[in-house]
Amino acid sequence: MPSNGRFVTLDGMRGLAALVVAWAHIGELLGLGLPPHSELAVDFFFVLSGFVIAQAYEDRLATTMGLREFLKIRAIRLHPLLMLGCAISLCVLGAQSLDGHGETAGALAWAAIAAVLLLPFHSLDSPGAFPLDGPAWSLFAEYWVNILFALIAPFLTFARLRALMLAGVLMLMLLFILEGGIGNVWRTESIGLSILRVTYPFFGGVMASRLYRSGKLRVPTVTPLVSVTLLTAVLLSPAFRFDVAFEVAMIVGFFPLLVLASTNDVMPAVQHRIMLLGGALSYPVYTLHFPLALALFIPLVGTGHTTAGTMGYLAAYMIGLCALSYAALRYFDEPVRAWFGKRLLSRKPRTVPA
Repeated sequence: MPSNGRFVTLDGMRGLAALVVAWAHIGELLGLGLPPHSELAVDFFFVLSGFVIAQAYEDRLATTMGLREFLKIRAIRLHPLLMLGCAISLCVLGAQSLDGHGETAGALAWAAIAAVLLLPFHSLDSPGAFPLDGPAWSLFAEYWVNILFALIAPFLTFARLRALMLAGVLMLMLLFILEGGIGNVWRTESIGLSILRVTYPFFGGVMASRLYRSGKLRVPTVTPLVSVTLLTAVLLSPAFRFDVAFEVAMIVGFFPLLVLASTNDVMPAVQHRIMLLGGALSYPVYTLHFPLALALFIPLVGTGHTTAGTMGYLAAYMIGLCALSYAALRYFDEPVRAWFGKRLLSRKPRTVPA
């Protein structure tokens, strides 16, 4: 059962997934290569998002909450740290521009406007659709699937949800056919395909929430340590012959079941605090690891290392990233969200760490 409205084990798993994403991206900069299945962390995020959003808002969206109020809640939750990350990148690129290198002032201004609106921007010298903060592609997909969910929640019967999930599986198959995998939708030319990636896992999470609340499917719960171990094993698993089948199986079947099995929050007090901290740090780690690498890591360490100290650089960055993420959460994100919440929301929403 959740503790004080929060699923603490799921919080910890969210933190683990965010750390894996950051570790993989910075390791790739260092020349270590990208762990072949670390990209599945984002699909786990989508499943988890569908679960916790349905837990908190589905009944209200079907009765008393309108689309505008829901979107204000989501924007207050997601936008401040995203804007901080984009501002960090913008400062770095602006300094390069003033030094006579890099992008023009006009291109940077348009990039800043696009970042605020969370729109893909194609004019900077970057293959990514969101050059100021690469992981923003998944937030772009998250916003769109949130809007879809809010619009259809009052009419989303079990039968319609099953049909939507079937359509989501077909979308995943189409994505594999068009792109050869799930990992390239962050690029400018393929960002529109991100909806093919997000639909099934998000609504798979919604279905998991429905089943949890109704008790129609009883999945045996496992200990928090087992949940974290299973997720780690999936995200860090090596490449093998049946990679495509493995990734589809994880997204379509394993992740929703793992979420249901991880609703057991019975754990020692120390472990409880670690799980909550992991959940709190997950979003700042995810949104800030790219801009902070651009601002601090690349200028100080460089890229493409093959020396014995590479893992030391990576470990030092991850420790610094966690510290800076905590500072950003404590002294920027929480005060900003509280300020906007008091002024824009009709009532205080339930806390949702999605």
